[in-house]
Amino acid sequence: MFHSGHILELQEYVKYKHALDEADEKGWFPLHEAVVQPFQQILEIVLDASYKTLWEFKTCDGETPLTLAIKAGLVENVRTLLEKGVWPNTKNDKGETPLLIGK
Repeated sequence: MFHSGHILELQEYVKYKHALDEADEKGWFPLHEAVVQPFQQILEIVLDASYKTLWEFKTCDGETPLTLAIKAGLVENVRTLLEKGVWPNTKNDKGETPLLIGK
């Protein structure tokens, strides 16, 4: 995925909306990749360019972008997701809510 040195490339990439709604073999969309990186700007670019329906999509392991950010311990990413309007009560496939995971 993209790293902090690739911001300009990422800004060009997200112009092609279809590129953001394709998952890899693990069921990870670009948004899933962005939330587990400690680069706030990358998350904001991908989140703003993604369809809101993708905000709740789960990986093959049943994790949402919010649960991944919480498990990665990336507090700023969690805050960004919540401020942008990601639903905080979506359960992963284990039945865990983000609040339960974050305890």
